[in-house]
Amino acid sequence: MERAARYEWVWTEADSAASVVVALLVAVAGIAATWWLYRAERRRWQRW
Repeated sequence: MERAARYEWVWTEADSAASVVVALLVAVAGIAATWWLYRAERRRWQRW
């Protein structure tokens, strides 16, 4: 007796493409916020 395997691409478990787009926008916003905070702190703390 042999079992059949089935693979699915469900990394987001999204019902529509809109939720994938929202997830990508949230990720880009997080990266942009991290980059902005890094630059702001770098300007605030000057080198010795």
